[in-house]
Amino acid sequence: MKKTSGTSGSNRPGVRNAITPVQLSDRTTGKKSGKKSSASSSKGKAKRPAAKSKRAKKNKNGGKIAAFIVGTVAVAAVAGVVGFKYWEQNIKEKKYEVTLADGTVSELTVDELRDSMDLTVFPQGTVINGVNVAGMTIDSARESVKANEPEAPLYLDIKLDLDGTQYPVDLSSLPLESNIEEILTEAFNYAKPSDNAEAEELVSCYNRREQMKLTPVDYNTAYTLNSEGIGSIIHNILDPLASEARDAQITGFNTNSLTFEYTPSAKGYIIDTEKAVTDVKALLDAGEYVGTVSVDAQVTEPAFTTEMVLSDFGLMAESHSTTTSNNSRNHNIRITCEKLDGLILQPGESFSFNDTVGQRTAATGYEMAGTIINGQYQDDYGGGICQVSTMIYQSCIKSDIKVDRRSGHSFASSYADPGTDATVDWGGVDFIFTNNKDYPIAMHAVYDNDNYTVSVSLYGPKLPNGIHYDFVGSTVSVNPHTTVYQPNGELPVGVTNTQSGGHDGATAVSYRIKYDASGNELEREQIATTSYTMVPAVIEVGILNPDGSLATLNTETGEVTGIVESVPSDPSDSSVDPSASDTTPSDTSETGETQPTEPTQPTEPTEPTGDTTPADTTPSETPADTTPADTTPAETPAEGGEGGEGQTA
Repeated sequence: MKKTSGTSGSNRPGVRNAITPVQLSDRTTGKKSGKKSSASSSKGKAKRPAAKSKRAKKNKNGGKIAAFIVGTVAVAAVAGVVGFKYWEQNIKEKKYEVTLADGTVSELTVDELRDSMDLTVFPQGTVINGVNVAGMTIDSARESVKANEPEAPLYLDIKLDLDGTQYPVDLSSLPLESNIEEILTEAFNYAKPSDNAEAEELVSCYNRREQMKLTPVDYNTAYTLNSEGIGSIIHNILDPLASEARDAQITGFNTNSLTFEYTPSAKGYIIDTEKAVTDVKALLDAGEYVGTVSVDAQVTEPAFTTEMVLSDFGLMAESHSTTTSNNSRNHNIRITCEKLDGLILQPGESFSFNDTVGQRTAATGYEMAGTIINGQYQDDYGGGICQVSTMIYQSCIKSDIKVDRRSGHSFASSYADPGTDATVDWGGVDFIFTNNKDYPIAMHAVYDNDNYTVSVSLYGPKLPNGIHYDFVGSTVSVNPHTTVYQPNGELPVGVTNTQSGGHDGATAVSYRIKYDASGNELEREQIATTSYTMVPAVIEVGILNPDGSLATLNTETGEVTGIVESVPSDPSDSSVDPSASDTTPSDTSETGETQPTEPTQPTEPTEPTGDTTPADTTPSETPADTTPADTTPAETPAEGGEGGEGQTA
């Protein structure tokens, strides 16, 4: 800017004209400057010299004041010009160091810094989605970036992990949105100074742009899900899982696979669903569409789990024995097993053989077979089924199941150790036990017609470490049977007829034996004492003499007295067979065979033998009460009883 003088100030624009000292003096005297003040005017003032002198002094002082004011104004004007020049040279024109892309240092003023940066386009070194957008406006860059933008992701795989179980999150209902506008704005403003940027900010942006020439800044757009609806999606997944713990429930027993059927157990969960919503939303907002979010929850374990059903449940004990070849008897055993097979008893539930099997009649499918009635074999419906009840009893003892009611037969059975049998009779004797386990148990009863065997197995909670039980019995005393002789006046003297065979009485004791996994005996426990009733043999003895009189019979010894010899026949009596005159009277048995004249003691029935020790080493649990209430003498089946050993050896 060109500097100007003080007397020519009236020629400067915006500056008022300067006032001279003379003009100021004139204003002080009140006279116009154009009037004369020389000798022509002095004549009229000669008469008052004192006043003139005083006025002249005043004019002299006023001139000094005016001169001071003018000088002050001039100094201020000069100072302003000098200050402006100082700002222009030291502030506006100050140069700042900048670092160029090649590493050299240069100096630029503020104006030069501003002018060097084109803020309407992207700076050099800006790359978006692999597209170099340097020199492009935002609009032109948008078109180029969109052309190179990746397709929306098709694979979305977010899962929720709750206690080790993963649940997929269906995000198909959430819209996908590209963040291209955010990226364009971020990239455009990366090295752009603000509108009122100071020198320091300008230098920083300039240096940043120079650095981008060497190291471009890469940006990539991404798709984001609009996560506003994620809350309802997460709640729909987790809310049904928030529940109390649920135990497994045994619902049946598969007799083919010999496994329990059940509904699975479930853990109880108190779930922090809102935190799960926040965590999933954060994942999506970060552009991550594949991942697993762990769900915070308080977990409660069930008392009876699915794993327990699969690993801790199985065969507790089994008992088996051989049947006879009697088809009707085996038929009765088979249909009884079919009624029992797969039966489940819940904890505390009792089993009654008679209630479960029902009455044995022709209408219910049973056939006539040998039973024990009043200590003797007779045919009746359901003969043979006591062999099934005996196998159940033996398996109960070997499984430590509580036996409530059990009775032995009138005499020991051929298919079981003495003292280990259990008889039943519809309307009378029953076999009852109670499931004293904490869990359900199942029964598997099978008749094998190929091998003539019957087996009953119990399934439930197994004993640990291979521990198992056996059930055995033995006779400790015998009471031989007696014989009762009965006279028969319709039979010739000396002829005998056995009405019923006798059975010895006996006392048997049964034991449960505990073994370890190696078969070593750990414990022997007495279970029951069983008394078998002595049944006397009954023999009829003929006392009819040839002459029609009756001899005398000693019912204790069977000796016959008062026998009359035979009378010779009259030859003229044609009704008499001469050839029979010397024939000794003979006895006719129930089979029609002749018997010796002398009464003979009936042959005692041979005690049948068989497989009386069930080979069962299946583990079982020990109940609290190990002594069934069956130590009283065995009951004799009443009329219609079903002893089941009706086949003579």
